[in-house]
Amino acid sequence: MRPLKRYLEQQGYAVTTTEPSVYAIMEQVFADRSIIFGGFLDDLYLEDEDYERPYPAFTKPLKMICTLKGDAKLSYARHGERVSIKVNDERIGVVDLDYPEGPETAAYFTAVVRLAQVWFAEQVFLYGDEMTQLCILPKELVVWLEANGFENLAHRLVADTQRSADYPLRGLVLVFTGTFGDMKRHSVEFEAEVLGARVQQVLTRLTDYLICGNKPGASKLAKAEELGVTVIDTDGYQALVSQAE
Repeated sequence: MRPLKRYLEQQGYAVTTTEPSVYAIMEQVFADRSIIFGGFLDDLYLEDEDYERPYPAFTKPLKMICTLKGDAKLSYARHGERVSIKVNDERIGVVDLDYPEGPETAAYFTAVVRLAQVWFAEQVFLYGDEMTQLCILPKELVVWLEANGFENLAHRLVADTQRSADYPLRGLVLVFTGTFGDMKRHSVEFEAEVLGARVQQVLTRLTDYLICGNKPGASKLAKAEELGVTVIDTDGYQALVSQAE
């Protein structure tokens, strides 16, 4: 850890911890920009309190990112054993309290990291083994860390969202507009979520595709163009579903 300590001191940071670990150094130097996720990459460690409001193991990391952003508000709603977690009324993900170590939780935490990457471009550094920590750092420090052998797990996390035959839409953020034959739109959206997608009602910079049925909404098409979101029709959507089979 000496090269890291030396680099930070050269940049004007006071490194006072004597513990020889990147975790301890980051927690001391960037205490107000370090967000502990727990071991969600491998095992999720939960306490009894995490199953009750405000579900801290799941909401605390996102709440801290919202605080750093400054103009974002977290909310959540529980339906049975499922907790839907939102930012500015836009759903980020769902946690199943009956199966908290399942794919929905992994997808939720991945979405939190992706949101941080959008809000703080090139500043996200994710690291740790048993205890995973995300830091919002100066861009030049992230570059230095990656160039000097410190693995940024944010890259691995994105790679781990690869799609499969069972979940061909895993890792994709979708918005639907228009009508879809005999199926109601909420049924089409539910089907997409079963296949691994995260469905939004409003287009954001996190959206991967706008799926257009018949008579798509003009405002959504205009917003997709403004944000640079890819627009596809139902044939394109079916191609997404079948490409991982």
